[in-house]
Amino acid sequence: MKRDRTSFLVNWLTSKIRKPLVIRGARQVGKTWLIRDLANSQKRQLIELNFEKRPDMESLFSSNDPKEIIINISASMGNKIEPSNAILFLDEIQAAPRLLEKLRWFAEDMPELPVVAAGSLLDFTLAKHEFSMPVGRISYLYLEPLSFEEFLNAIQEHELRRYLQNYDWNLTIPKTIHSKLMKIIKEYLIVGGMPAAVSTWATEKDPNAVNQIHFDLLATYRDDFAKYSGRLSIERLEDIMNSVPRQLGKKFAYKNANNEVSAAPLKQALDLLSKARVCHRIIATSANGLPLGAEANEKFTKVIMLDCGLCGASLGLALHQLRSISEISMINNGGMAEQLLASYYAP
Repeated sequence: MKRDRTSFLVNWLTSKIRKPLVIRGARQVGKTWLIRDLANSQKRQLIELNFEKRPDMESLFSSNDPKEIIINISASMGNKIEPSNAILFLDEIQAAPRLLEKLRWFAEDMPELPVVAAGSLLDFTLAKHEFSMPVGRISYLYLEPLSFEEFLNAIQEHELRRYLQNYDWNLTIPKTIHSKLMKIIKEYLIVGGMPAAVSTWATEKDPNAVNQIHFDLLATYRDDFAKYSGRLSIERLEDIMNSVPRQLGKKFAYKNANNEVSAAPLKQALDLLSKARVCHRIIATSANGLPLGAEANEKFTKVIMLDCGLCGASLGLALHQLRSISEISMINNGGMAEQLLASYYAP
């Protein structure tokens, strides 16, 4: 499945002022696939190091000299590396966060080598880092689940996407096209944009397989809670994770997550899940003019999940309910509609 962010990456790769790139985003949104696809499409040698699988590889970066580092990597992997024809990919870098310091040396001393770092809990790691970030010497890219337009591409509805991209607001959409779009948008509400779920739906059209992927992904996020241990109780993270789907479309209230504990640990849990990009805060604003943030009111906050498919799975929605899916907007007073729209503009 092609991603819209690929064009950004191609422009980054060919830029004369390219800096090392850090990709941030939740687990399983497609960061690794995106870089592998970039290397393949641009005929570049991919040097991929995964620090969760191989934490020992951090030792290859003991020097601050990129030339020495590349010699170490080449010897370890058994491949000769030509910096001008390769991409160095530091995956799951949250397992070796101090390597982010090294990016400045690649920016300054080996600019011909494109370097990408990615991590699924990177924002969480950076929140309390104890090392010097190479400010001004790196670029950032945030990756979210597939948008509705990308979903159209994935299910081979390319002409329908082109129709939407070129749509004239002064024209009326024909009933036939409108009905088709409504059917697909309801599918998207349930399938969501997580690449594994979209790929399965596009190739198999098996509701049970998609549901299983959603449940597995939610379990994976909960398994990650152990990595937050020492900062707060895992039970508070569970409280927030379970409460966000139920409070869609409403002002988020900590007492509705757990009325038996104080708001402070629940707020901390929401902060951590937001940093991990599992949830997104939506801040109210009076919107009397630009910039919108000038009249932001953080006391009135809504919260969404990173993906409408995962949100629906948390609420018990499933694809086998498609016959009655026209009632989906009534399930939680339109909250899923807000989830769908807000995820397009997640910070």
